[in-house]
Amino acid sequence: MRRFLFLFLALTSVALSHKVYLYDGEEFRTERLLFDGKMYVLDDTVFPSGLVKRVIFEKKRGAAPEKRTVKGEIRKVLDRAEEARRLFPDASLVCLLDKGVQELREDGTRTYRYHFQGLIVKPEKLNAATVLIPFEEDLEKVKVLLARTIKPDGRVINLHPEEIKITKASSGSVFFGREKHLSFTLPEVAPGDVIEYIYEDYVFNPWDRKVFDPEWYFGGEDPVLHSEITIVIPAEQKLKYVIKHDPDGKIRHAVDEGVEINRYFFHPDSVPQVVEEPLMPPVSTVVPSLHASNQENWDYIFDWYAAFQRERMEVTPEIKALADSLVSGAESEDDSIARIYHWVQRNIRYISIKGAAASGVSGHPAWETLKNGYGDCTDKSILFSTLLRAVGIEAYPVYIETNDSGELIPEIPGFQGNHCITEIFKKDGTNLFLDATGTTSRYPSFWSADHGCWAVNALKREIEKIPVPPPPSNLRSYCYVMELDRSGNLHVRYRSSYRGDWEDGVRWYWEHVKESEIGDRFREMLGEIAPDVELISYKLNYLHDISKPFSIELEYRIRNYMERAGDLLLLRLPEIEDRYRFREVSLKTRKYDIFYGTSAMIVDEYLLKFPERFKLEYVPGDTILKFKGDYFKLSAETKPGEVFYRDVFFRPDARIEVGDYDLYRAFCRGIQKSVKRPLVFREVR
Repeated sequence: MRRFLFLFLALTSVALSHKVYLYDGEEFRTERLLFDGKMYVLDDTVFPSGLVKRVIFEKKRGAAPEKRTVKGEIRKVLDRAEEARRLFPDASLVCLLDKGVQELREDGTRTYRYHFQGLIVKPEKLNAATVLIPFEEDLEKVKVLLARTIKPDGRVINLHPEEIKITKASSGSVFFGREKHLSFTLPEVAPGDVIEYIYEDYVFNPWDRKVFDPEWYFGGEDPVLHSEITIVIPAEQKLKYVIKHDPDGKIRHAVDEGVEINRYFFHPDSVPQVVEEPLMPPVSTVVPSLHASNQENWDYIFDWYAAFQRERMEVTPEIKALADSLVSGAESEDDSIARIYHWVQRNIRYISIKGAAASGVSGHPAWETLKNGYGDCTDKSILFSTLLRAVGIEAYPVYIETNDSGELIPEIPGFQGNHCITEIFKKDGTNLFLDATGTTSRYPSFWSADHGCWAVNALKREIEKIPVPPPPSNLRSYCYVMELDRSGNLHVRYRSSYRGDWEDGVRWYWEHVKESEIGDRFREMLGEIAPDVELISYKLNYLHDISKPFSIELEYRIRNYMERAGDLLLLRLPEIEDRYRFREVSLKTRKYDIFYGTSAMIVDEYLLKFPERFKLEYVPGDTILKFKGDYFKLSAETKPGEVFYRDVFFRPDARIEVGDYDLYRAFCRGIQKSVKRPLVFREVR
């Protein structure tokens, strides 16, 4: 990067004391002004003309001094940086200013202006100097109004306009789209510097000119000294809004209703950073946030979505023929749904298709997705719903915000959501949700990121909560039949089976392992149990047939498995401790809920046979632990030369509230203590 100096050929210089007013309401007093018709230079500050609303000249003063002094706006920025250091001494980066203005015009076009100032404290945050702004050139125009680095001594290094790049968006998977990126890297940034930029996004072709649904998040992974958002709408409109995750009411807001516009202003005090905790909810669901809309209710948006969907869900002869062939011989409605569900997953490739509203939000016609053999989540949902309708099963595409990303706000009508799945109404009066986006979900399971989310069903004009499946729907079952020989070697026959999201994930993993490498993967995994393990055989049942339960069978031998403790021998049950690690309760206290996303159930069964040479001295006693609806039960039965051990873990909750953390932590630690107890033997000589 090279330092950019403003050298004007036809330069106007004024040696007056004057005030400069910006469109965002900020005001500056300066003794020196340089202007070339495009840029204003105020003492040590530079503003493009597009930011300056007006200039008021006051009394005449002497010429500006030649010597550089740190004053004016630069002095204010450096003072804010010093305040940030005092308030957040451990931060790697502090956002000094996080300011936005979102304005809706009478004609439905809208402008978003963003102003950022950040103090880079530590080297690991130098990547913040690279800014990436996504946009779609057929919908909007983005321009950078200011971009600079401010050194601790007050020197200003401005970004050269030639360093601003426009590139086409890229992704880890194949996709077709219009999205591009405007990007730049601020020059000569080092720890201790302040980076600053202002950009404006003018949306001249919005998805719908009648819908305006701004949102704002006050805070994030770095502390924020000052965050504010101003929303401007025409005077004849009203803004419906809700403030989330602000239990102490720190967000102050004001409304200025005028003749031509209504202005809404929101800002809190300084916001501390979100310190990451194991299995915490998404950051966007724990920081204070504002969600707003100019729509009084969902009616218009329901109509908007539904119009697209009806048009695209035509049952063509090709779709009817395919649907009939898939359900031919089906024994029940569930069987029919499952066959179509599995077919769409396995035969329609997922490709992210970015584009205009008609393609990106409401998808392509079902016949086109079928013909192409690929589509995004919306396309797959529309095709899946249409195939079901072709055989008389009521089905609808629904929009959600996945629980690993954020939350859909049902009180605020708008174009919310980042994913599309399917809601089905069966003839017995029950309904269910399915997600055909993936490739390995066995009916009736679906991706856990969909669980507990709000779903917008435009065709039925309803918004409802997707239930979290009960624990048996997410069962993990592990069965070990083990024989201990006279030399202390352990022979193990193992079988694991799964349901729900866990089955989906395990099957997906093994489908992506080359067949020639499967044995090596198992040997690597078994090596974590004990150092001297011999894999005898393995089997993956129904790996590629998602209509049937997937299971794994292993046979292996561990040499000299038992541990000596004096004259006793300890036998620890393989893998059980790893299954109950509970890293999420490692902290003494937590600030945020524990968020699992879905329910869980685990069943372990160990049958151990041992020779007369070993006398069983101790076996863990029966244990029952409870926390609200969660429980853990351990039991053991003994016979001559045989022990049968069984434990059951049952958790219906997708979320553990932070107020219950102490009790839940004690519950989890009780489980950990229980499963760590080994079987104890004594040698008989």
